[in-house]
Amino acid sequence: MVDVPRFVFSLAYEPAANVPRGGCNDREEVLMSTKRQQTMAKMARERAVKEKRARKAEKKEARLAEREAQLADGTFGIDTEGTTEDEVPTAPDTPVAP
Repeated sequence: MVDVPRFVFSLAYEPAANVPRGGCNDREEVLMSTKRQQTMAKMARERAVKEKRARKAEKKEARLAEREAQLADGTFGIDTEGTTEDEVPTAPDTPVAP
């Protein structure tokens, strides 16, 4: 009868008992990247994006407020582009009878 080993272990096998508690072994520490400080250019880009988003939100709120005002006046949907305030048509005060 031939003697065949039941299990084959790798030579690189390290039991968990060799790793210190809460830490990692030296090989893992070498593979981990170091944390880099953000550059001023990156912070400036991020700040510019935030400011642009804030301006966009303000414009959106202004358009919404204008639309709500037009709905309240009854002038929503009437093109007022290129006219002055005196020329803007207003909604009739009394409803028109059919």
